[in-house]
Amino acid sequence: MPKGYFFGEFEITDPATYEVYRAKVPDIISAHGGRILVRGGDPQPLDGTMPQRRFIIVEFDSPEAARSFYRSDAYQAVLPFRLNASTSNGFAGLLTWVDASMVANVIYELSVPVFDRHLKILDKLLEMAEKHAKDRKIESETLVLDRLFPDMLTLAGQVRGACDTAKRSAARLVGLEAPQSQDTDKTFADLHERIRDAVTYLKGLPAERFKGAEERKIEFPYGGSTVSLTTQQYLSRFSLPNFYFHVTTAYDIFRHNGVVVGKRDFLGPLAD
Repeated sequence: MPKGYFFGEFEITDPATYEVYRAKVPDIISAHGGRILVRGGDPQPLDGTMPQRRFIIVEFDSPEAARSFYRSDAYQAVLPFRLNASTSNGFAGLLTWVDASMVANVIYELSVPVFDRHLKILDKLLEMAEKHAKDRKIESETLVLDRLFPDMLTLAGQVRGACDTAKRSAARLVGLEAPQSQDTDKTFADLHERIRDAVTYLKGLPAERFKGAEERKIEFPYGGSTVSLTTQQYLSRFSLPNFYFHVTTAYDIFRHNGVVVGKRDFLGPLAD
């Protein structure tokens, strides 16, 4: 979550009045979860004349907390003491700061763990479909190569699409060349192996590999041309929607063939 900061610089003309403000503000800051990072004054001039100034920087857990502090009745009650004790060329303001490492961590959390989790759920759905075919004496290849409509990918193609999207997305996010794959899956065993391969690949990309990902541009082929996106855009506009498109279509093929699976099976355990 981005942090919020209150900062100010004041030229003091009435130290006694300012002291009333200075004495009361720390408790108000603490009440809103703030932490004083910089607070000082009384600069020592080496030559010339230097006005008496005060500096302050306060960190809050969020921009909302910083605004709540400034707008609170308690702070507004002591604010006149500062205004009356300083010249008009002083200032105070609010700042929102997002740590770059936090953005990189978000990019990781919204990619690798998401792909890993739902690939494992897809693997469970395949086990249920495999049992369904065995119980009804349906050739496994019949279900593996089934599709919802002639111009759509087969179940094998949808599983491959989900695995390829997960691997290629993670690779691009950390600046690696996107891995390629072959359309060779004919059995449930082949599909399980493909998912295991994708999960293993994702495990090789820990969170620390995503340092600097927020600054990266991703170029990839799309619709006969090359698209350039930021990592955030790539995740939200292509990678995650494309991944879930393939997982969802695989689920639809299961249901179309009578496999007894439902929404909870698709979502998986929420507390794991």
